[in-house]
Amino acid sequence: MNSLFDYKAERDSLIEDVARLRKEKDELKDNLDKVVDLFNRHLRYKLAVTNNGIWYVHLKHELQNILKEIEK
Repeated sequence: MNSLFDYKAERDSLIEDVARLRKEKDELKDNLDKVVDLFNRHLRYKLAVTNNGIWYVHLKHELQNILKEIEK
């Protein structure tokens, strides 16, 4: 009987851990989205005020590639 209780306690602990990790992942994703939005706004500003925006366009493409890798 004690063994069954141990399994149930372990299962409950794992369920709580999974819920906590999902919440942390969602919070990190929200923070990443905010940083990406801020960075993109900065890039758009720099592209609007600079004469040569090639470096900023390259930087934007690099950011998009990184985000694609994260989503995999």
